[in-house]
Amino acid sequence: MEVVDRKPLDSGFVLLGIRQQNVHRKESFMEQVGKQDNIIIQTNNIYVIINPFHIIIIIIIIIIIIIVMVMIIVMIIIKVKMIISYS
Repeated sequence: MEVVDRKPLDSGFVLLGIRQQNVHRKESFMEQVGKQDNIIIQTNNIYVIINPFHIIIIIIIIIIIIIVMVMIIVMIIIKVKMIISYS
């Protein structure tokens, strides 16, 4: 993750975001991040910067999990049908 503000971070650097005490610094930070197509989640003055690339990776992982669940359910249904047909 690249630090947008090149000035010394006197307002404290948090691992997943930058805490801004100064309103003017906060606005300039928002503008600079907005130019990079990032998504900012604001919680209690801490800004979590999410890269769109990370969101794509998360969506792909969720889709893979859903596909695996569906396959497991289908296999269970096939086994149940086989048991019913035998009886």
